Order: sequence, then structure tokens, then C-alpha cells
Amino acid sequence: MSQPRRFLARPGQRQRLLLAAIVVVWAGFVALRVGEAPVGSITDDAVYVETARSLAEGRGPVLAVGPDAAPANPGLFPPGFPLLLAPLALAFPASLAALKMVPLLAAALLLPLCWRLPGPEAAPRVRLALVALTALNPWVVGWSGRVLSDLPFTVLSLAALLWFEDWQREAQPSPLRTLRLAGVTGLAMLVRSVGLALPLAMAAHLALARRWRRLGQLLAAVAATQAVLWLPGWSGGGWLTEAYRSQLLGHSGALPERMAFMAANAWGYLRELPVALWPWFGNPARQWFEARGAGALYDAAQLATALLVVICCAAGWRALRGPAGTVGRARAQLWLLYLAFQALALVNFAGWPSGVQTRLLLPVLPLLYLLLIGGVEALATRGPRWSRGRLLPAACAVILAASCAHNLWRGTHPLHAAVEASGRGFVDPGVGADWLLANTDRAAVVMAPQPLQRHIHCRRAVIAPGDTLEASALLRRARTYGAGWVLVGPSQPDRARGLQPDEQVLLAVLESRPDLAHLRWHDAQAAVWIFELGQGGGGAGEGASSVPSGGRN
Repeated sequence: MSQPRRFLARPGQRQRLLLAAIVVVWAGFVALRVGEAPVGSITDDAVYVETARSLAEGRGPVLAVGPDAAPANPGLFPPGFPLLLAPLALAFPASLAALKMVPLLAAALLLPLCWRLPGPEAAPRVRLALVALTALNPWVVGWSGRVLSDLPFTVLSLAALLWFEDWQREAQPSPLRTLRLAGVTGLAMLVRSVGLALPLAMAAHLALARRWRRLGQLLAAVAATQAVLWLPGWSGGGWLTEAYRSQLLGHSGALPERMAFMAANAWGYLRELPVALWPWFGNPARQWFEARGAGALYDAAQLATALLVVICCAAGWRALRGPAGTVGRARAQLWLLYLAFQALALVNFAGWPSGVQTRLLLPVLPLLYLLLIGGVEALATRGPRWSRGRLLPAACAVILAASCAHNLWRGTHPLHAAVEASGRGFVDPGVGADWLLANTDRAAVVMAPQPLQRHIHCRRAVIAPGDTLEASALLRRARTYGAGWVLVGPSQPDRARGLQPDEQVLLAVLESRPDLAHLRWHDAQAAVWIFELGQGGGGAGEGASSVPSGGRN
């Protein structure tokens, strides 16, 4: 078997200038949007941060938030992403911003992988189009500053697919190359459980080619690296966590109900394709149309675009795998298998708040863009002569204009400041954390909603209020766990600038007992209050009683 072509031709001067321009624009958009969403605004990033800090401190992969709950394995996510974050958590224990370096580095590494993805025979315009579309995609830009595993998993997946192509074309791959492939595949599985799609696609590809010996080598190497990378004691047994098994396989209904659930997810992801690939679509555009009574028009345009994307991707796959294609049958088959296993996982996923989440398309975004580019090129060759060489630049210009407009709009309307007409928005769990850090000692215990999310910001032990709807119950709970402070603030995104009913009652209880609860800090805009408990409470931090109230009153 012939040796693989490992190296691509060096880009020419014009291509290097265009690539540099793409990188500069990407970096500018990332800088504009890197702080748009508060860390901890969703459960996922809060779990990742606390688990990474726990690993860095040598406590193992546990969540240790407050004295009301023993440290425990989260069991929500596999350990790979916290392991990637742990070195930064060790080097910068007080910084949440430092942890964003991992997704930021992943986004930067995604660009050279996209340059290589089309294969050595691809025209420069195809490579440039793929790099530009991927780099400036609003989801890629936005997720570059989120402490989430989507972009690291995307990079690991693409690297694994590209290295597998090289590895399976070699007559006698060296043990080092085999271990490299198995290592990045195993790490991808540890970062996201859906990474199982990688070895499944590789194994199916080798089985269809009847390369049984090579299949055995791959499976043995992946199993060996999993044994090395697996973190003992992680709930759920390594990469396939209990939570993921429950979400993916925990359907208790009959087969017709399961098929209906899968069909609903498939329909939902079909409608999300334009949102992921063509940023003229999305919630801002939907709200604009609905405000003018044209929601049905938006839905029709979104569905029509989704069908057009599917047709173009199918035409692109057929063109790229054909005799004159730049990919070939083997690579096209591998991509199709990987996309099929990813799709199977997505349509079976029962996540919260919905199994249909646009961000879950990020790992396959470069492949979808490449198929879309191939489809546009195929249509151009069969269309009028004037469209040849012009259709792809025109299509890219339309998509890139939408991407740039979306990034600029989001940069001036950051997510943390955006509240929909319904009142839904992001809850910033970091509000009040700086005050607590400056005015409480390390041993202080704080009572607050969303204990995990508040804990990663204030770095103090945090307990939940519990059923503290009466002053006596509040004091008993505070005395039991030594809480000297109570933070009252929003806990649900449906009222990002207001309190839920239980929180309103808690605030009323505290305000009704000025002899026991002293208001020390208040942020009216964020609806956050910090009280110090006096005599009969849990004991306040040293010197805190003299601190004046502050914030944005």
C-alpha cells in the first residue's frame, strides 16, 4: 500500500495574505466577544471549573462546594475536559478567565486543521473558503471564550480523522503513529462521550474494507490508551458517564415512542442547520420577524434553506468522492460513517432544556461546510459558464457577510446584558463575588442560590438556602453549617434580573429581621443582596460589620 501524502503544498503569497487577514478578523471578533457570557451561567461550565480546580488541588475529580454536602464525583461529564483545564487551574487558581485559554487555543488549532481537511488535491479557493467560513462562524467565535468542551472536542475529532487517514494508508505504520492515533481518539472520547463515534466510524471503515488485522490493531491501541487515560474513581466508569447513558439510552417508553422522539430530534436538527451554517438565521432574526407578525415567513425560509443545505451537502459528497473528486471514495466513506454515528447520537439525545441544541453541531461544522462547498462547486460546473469560478465566492460572500454582521451585533449586544422581552436572559453568578472576596475570610460560609455557580466565583464555601422561608428555619440552617452570610439573587434564566417566588420570600424574611440580618451590599440592576447574619446566626467574617453597602444602587 502506498505511503500517504503527509504534506500539502505551501500556500502562495496571496494565499498567505488572505489567511493572515482571516486570522486577524477572527482574533478581532474573539476579542470582542470573549467576555460575552458569564462563567457559570450554565451548569456545564460550573462543573468543569470546579472539577478542574479540585484536580489541581489534588482532591480528585469531585465537587466540594459547601459543608451541607460531602465531596462527590459529579457524574455529569467525562473527565477529559477538566483534565485539560487542570494545569491552568493550578497555575492561575484565582482566575476564571485563564481557563478560557483552552477553548481559545482549540479555536486557533481548528484553522490549520480546516486548511488540511480537503486533501492535497483540493484547489486553494476551497481551502480558503473552508478556513474563512469556519473561523468566522459566530458559533466558533462565541464558543472560543466559553469554558465548554465543544471546541476542544471538535479539534480532537478532526485531528483523529486526519491522522487515521494517514495511518490506514500506510503499509506498516510505526507503533508511535498507532499510539498517537489511539491517544487522540481516546482523549476525544474522554472529553465528550459522543467521541465514541470516532472509533466506531474507524472500525466500520476498516471492516467494510475487510482489513481485519488493522482493525484489531486499532481497537487494541484505543483500549490500551483508554486504560491509561481513564481517571480512577470517576463516576460512570470513564468516558461513558451515568448521566450520558441516562440521556442517551434511558428512554423507558415503547418503540413507537422512541422512534417518535428520534424523529422529533431529527426534524429539530434539520431546522437548526441554517442557524449553524448560515448566520442570517437564529433567535435575533426570528424575534425581528415575529415582532412584525411575520414569524411564519421566517419559519418557511428557514425550512427551505435547510432543505437546500441538505441537497448541496449531498451533491458535495457525491462530487468529492467521484472519480474526478478531490477526496476519493475512502475518505468520503469515513466522513459519511462519522457523520452517521454523530447523527445517531444526536437524535437519541435527551438533554436539557432540549435534545436539539445548535452548539452540538460544532464538531461536524467543518465537514458540513466542506460538503456545502463541494455542492456549490458541483452546481457551478453544471450551470451556466458565467457561474464557474464565481458561484463559490458569491456564496461565501453571502455567508461571511452574515457571520461578520452577527459577530458585530453580538459584540455590541453581549449575552450577559441581553434580556428578552419575556424576561429570559443570563444570570451572572459572579455578581457580588468581588465584595465577598474582599470582605470575608477564607473560612466564611455563604448561603446562596445556585451554590456551585456562586462558589466558583467567590471561592467560599456555599450552601443552598433550603426551605428557609421562616426566620427560625433560616437561623437553624445557618447555625448548623456556620453560615454568616446570605446572598439573595436570581437563580433562574427566566427572570435574569428578578427573583423567583421563594427568593422573594427569603428576601422578605431577611429584611423583616434587621436585628439578625444586616444588609451590607446591594446591586439593584442585577437584583443581588448580601446580608450579614448577626447574633444567633452562623458568625460573620472578621471586620465585615464596618463595611458600607455598595454596588450600583
